[in-house]
This record gives sequence, C-alpha cells and structure tokens, in this order.
Amino acid sequence: MQQRNHSLSYWARAALAILVLVSLAVLVSHQGQGFLRDEAERNLSSLADVIAGGLLTEYRQARLDIDFFARDTIVQRSAQALLSTPRARDSLSRSPAHNALRTVFAPLLASSHVQGYFIIGPRGHTLASSRDNSIGSVNLLQQQQLKLAQAWAGQTVVTLPQVSGVPLPDPAGQLRDNAPTVFAVSPIRNRKGTPIALLALRVNPHDALFR
Repeated sequence: MQQRNHSLSYWARAALAILVLVSLAVLVSHQGQGFLRDEAERNLSSLADVIAGGLLTEYRQARLDIDFFARDTIVQRSAQALLSTPRARDSLSRSPAHNALRTVFAPLLASSHVQGYFIIGPRGHTLASSRDNSIGSVNLLQQQQLKLAQAWAGQTVVTLPQVSGVPLPDPAGQLRDNAPTVFAVSPIRNRKGTPIALLALRVNPHDALFR
C-alpha cells in the first residue's frame, strides 16, 4: 500500500509538471513573445535536470551494490573459472563456479530492487546467470555496445531501458512480457586489475522510481 501511495504521488507530481509545461507552451503559441519563450525553455531545462538528477540518485544503491560484488573474491575467482569452462550451457551451469555465484547473490536477489544478474564474457556470451536458460547464449546487453564499451574500459554504468527477454513483475507483482528492464554493469578484474568479465545486475525500474 505504501508503494502504491508513492506511485500515485510520483505520477501526481509528474502530471502537475506536464500541466505546467503545456500551459507554458500554449502561452508561447498564442502570445509569441520572446520573454515567454525564454521562460518556457528555462522551465523545460530545469525539469530535465531534476528528472536526470532523480534517476541518478535512485540508481545510486545499484551502483554501490554492483561495485561491492564486482570486487568480491568469490565473484572474481568464479568469473576466472568460467572463462576456462567450455561455453556450452550444460558445462557452464554445472560448474562449481556457477553454484558459488548463486550462493553469493542469493541475499541480493531476495530484495525487491534487484531482479537478476549476469556474468558476461569478453565475446558477449553469458557465462553465468540467475536464470539457466540464458547461460551460454549471446547476452541481451549486446544491444547496448556503448555502455558495454564503457564498462570494459573500467566504468560502472547504468544501461538505457530496454525490453526484457524474460517476463518480469509489474508494480502489482504480476509477470508481464516485454517489460522494461535496466542494468547496472561493472567490470570484474583479475589480480592485475585488468577487466576479465562484466557483472550486470538487473535493477527493478519500478522500485527505483517509486520507492
């Protein structure tokens, strides 16, 4: 009920902001005065800054989580072991490293704000996942080459929203196909500090925006 109230409050604020912007646009259209046009542009810019800043704040916890787990010794050793494992799904899913990762991420997956994880190899294949059916296949984040390039260069990034390849729960808890999904991605490094794989955490966008 609290989450629903927060959702309603968020949409109420968004609706009010849209109403203000529409009113400004109407004034500009009818009056055509330069000072009104400038005022509308300033308000649009300010609103965009507020939204962008809010998203960065909401995803800060996801960045903290993924930075912590990407540095975890078990995660690093498991990624190294999976890189030496045949890429077939059966081989990867039966690897002790795969089971070790499931144990490490179990507490995080019990929370509402993380819905899954991937370990992605240098060639873009899924080495480990919270869902068995994606193991060994080309990872869906290959659609976001710029974000992946930034992660391989050593950055922690939050991806652009994209359509999920698996059903995901909506704010009411009902599984939906083609739901929006967002990932936090960070490099997993070897002892020399070189990125050897990527860790991706599937962030719940509804939880991030409406909590």
